[in-house]
Amino acid sequence: MRAIERLGITLKVGAPVTKVLPDSVELEGGELVHSDACLWTTGVKVSPPAAGGR
Repeated sequence: MRAIERLGITLKVGAPVTKVLPDSVELEGGELVHSDACLWTTGVKVSPPAAGGR
């Protein structure tokens, strides 16, 4: 998290995306988040070994 903050990366967790544009992402409700790059993930689940399981 420190590296993410240091790099000025903004996380929008649980924000439904309605459209990815060349220079921004449109969220549900119409908010535009301007960006140089977008990493959009869905359905992410931690594997059992990473979560401390076996």
